[in-house]
Amino acid sequence: MRCGMGILVAFVVGAVGVCARATALDGCELEKITAADGAEADQFGFAVAIDGDVAVVGAPGGDAAYVYRLVAGVWEQEQRLTGAPGAEFGFAADVDGDVIVVGAPRDDAGGDRAGAAHLFRFDGLQWVEQQKVLADDAAAFRFFGTSVAVDGDTAVVGSPGSLLLPGFEGSAEVFLWSANLWHFEGALTPSDGAGRDQFGVSVSVLDNVVCVGSNEDDDDGSRSGSVYVYRRSAGEWSEEAKLTASDGAAFDEFGRSVSVGGDQLIVGAHRRDEDGADSGVVYAFDYAGGTWGEVQKLSAADAGAGDQFGFGVSLSGGWAVVSAWLDDEGGENAGAAYVFERVGGLWAERDKLVAHDPGVVDEFGHGVSVDGGRAVVGAWLDDDNGDSSGSAYVFAIAGEDSDADGVIDACDNCPGVGNPGQADCDGDGSGDACVGLGDFDGDGAVGLTDYGWFLGCAAGAGECAAVCLAAFDFDGDGDVDFGDFGGFQRAFAGMP
Repeated sequence: MRCGMGILVAFVVGAVGVCARATALDGCELEKITAADGAEADQFGFAVAIDGDVAVVGAPGGDAAYVYRLVAGVWEQEQRLTGAPGAEFGFAADVDGDVIVVGAPRDDAGGDRAGAAHLFRFDGLQWVEQQKVLADDAAAFRFFGTSVAVDGDTAVVGSPGSLLLPGFEGSAEVFLWSANLWHFEGALTPSDGAGRDQFGVSVSVLDNVVCVGSNEDDDDGSRSGSVYVYRRSAGEWSEEAKLTASDGAAFDEFGRSVSVGGDQLIVGAHRRDEDGADSGVVYAFDYAGGTWGEVQKLSAADAGAGDQFGFGVSLSGGWAVVSAWLDDEGGENAGAAYVFERVGGLWAERDKLVAHDPGVVDEFGHGVSVDGGRAVVGAWLDDDNGDSSGSAYVFAIAGEDSDADGVIDACDNCPGVGNPGQADCDGDGSGDACVGLGDFDGDGAVGLTDYGWFLGCAAGAGECAAVCLAAFDFDGDGDVDFGDFGGFQRAFAGMP
């Protein structure tokens, strides 16, 4: 587990991480999730999405997507969604409210690897598949479903094509929910597209705006990349802007990832040589005065060659998460993700997220998603349930700080008492600041665990000496001994 940049970890209980220390604005890992039926080569975590208390994790190697719901502070597996065998169902996924869309780019219903997307809706009890959609002009090797996005009654599905279709520039198709059906609303194509541009490799939608990545567009050199922005007005979609990097260069692959939030847009260029070969960078754009303009270029504070920062991006509510899936901090290609906050019109790096149990070539960060102060990060090659079975991690990155100590409540080991250092001498997850008279473990009650600690403190407290005195020095003599036992007995019995 990791609680912010440069912060040491105390311990982990089961699959649930507990922050030992944190600093202002740092987040923490809340939970690691794996599929209940996880198996070798499932690739769980290849794609992830979160909206409120619902998360979706794609496992295209197992042709599945798993839905999780936050219940009493724990992410519980709610349902396993499936597609056709070999379709790579789960390659892409998104969720908004009670709607989930899952991409299956190798589905053969419209031709060999033509692709498909599946739309599900929660009926109050379970997720029910409403519709399987194909491209309006479905054809072999278009890989429809490589990217998906949904917002309200609008879903978008990308078809970037492949090397087997040298003349296909790619497309993104929009579907509208109306009269209990998802209706094809229109196909978005680039005004200046060319074959193998990979238009549709990434898509993002919010309200009446759709952004489509074309990471192999050649405007600034071979595979420099671009992003196209479309806006809907009176039911018609029109191309509003084509965006490229102000300093774009060959092989940057600008547009491999894209995320739009209101009048803000971020674009990943994971192959750019900003801080070494393939270190990667992210570009931020704002919409003002009827135009989109580049306002900032983001890179990691500890950027390194080969990290591929910007492989995945997600933007929500003034927070952004950017993946560096080949970062080596936890081992070769173990992966990482970075948290940015929008402050004063600019983006500031706030945290670096890594798994509490990083592994070589886990590729943590292949999928990233953020919403409501939580981030989900996929590690599709994690081996917990067999080689490349995969996993995903949930982090708290923002939230209420009740005691104003700079540590959000979700990560605070004593959220009712200011304790910026997060001291926890016994490593039980309850901070030393929460200790009460007789209540060493800070759970609000004097019980058998506290009795065990009383005996330990009386025998010699070690590094917990100060906490022992706070909890068990009933007679106030500056020591914990059997002279305090009577006071402890009264506290244990609930007597004053």
